[in-house]
Amino acid sequence: MKARKSWAMAYCGMAAALSVALMLLGAVFPIAMFIAPAVASFLIATVCVECGKTMALTAYGAVSLLSLLFVPDKEVALTFVFLLGYYPLAKPKFERIRPAVLRIVCKLLLCNGTPDTPDIMAVVYCTTGRALDWSPQLSASTGSPVPVEGVDDFSNHPTPGAAS
Repeated sequence: MKARKSWAMAYCGMAAALSVALMLLGAVFPIAMFIAPAVASFLIATVCVECGKTMALTAYGAVSLLSLLFVPDKEVALTFVFLLGYYPLAKPKFERIRPAVLRIVCKLLLCNGTPDTPDIMAVVYCTTGRALDWSPQLSASTGSPVPVEGVDDFSNHPTPGAAS
């Protein structure tokens, strides 16, 4: 029994360390911004299957805390903490709901949240101090985007390497 317990603890620690390393890679390579939290979530699911829910919750907590502390791109860390990391732990609970329609509605509510929960725009605003504007306002006369105060549009800067 003791050998099994130490194996489970070592597996949990290795999965957590690999998850944090993946989160760091997700911050370095932009293509891995959403892939890294998904793979880290898969590693949490393997801990849940191999070692139990308690160890998986421990691994999720450790990866969440360490990624929030050490990952430079907070969007990667927040994607894991609030969206992908806990889902493998919640999924078995949802699978016990018998009417399939109710199960699907519960999963959609979990993934989409409610109007009372803060969305990613609020989280980005709180961490960076500026809101994201996915739909810029267009000028009625020119049809071009209206400049936003404090946001640089980079059109006035010379192209790197261009002759001046």
